[in-house]
Amino acid sequence: WSALLEDIIDKAESRLSKTKPTPHFLGAIVLEPQSKDSLLGVDTSYIIDGQQRLTTLQYVLASIRLALRATGLPGL
Repeated sequence: WSALLEDIIDKAESRLSKTKPTPHFLGAIVLEPQSKDSLLGVDTSYIIDGQQRLTTLQYVLASIRLALRATGLPGL
């Protein structure tokens, strides 16, 4: 958590100071394409590797959303 949070803060501070942030390598995510039997026109895939990283990012994004909503600013 701490390394990811430090990288997020570093990237945000770089953007706020109008400097180009260095890239962040999240790691590989391996997917296995599935047939389109159940959903018409929607590509589906099984996550073979990277599920924990994707889940962690979902928690981070959900936390950011909650923090922004707590500010009470309109439109959030």
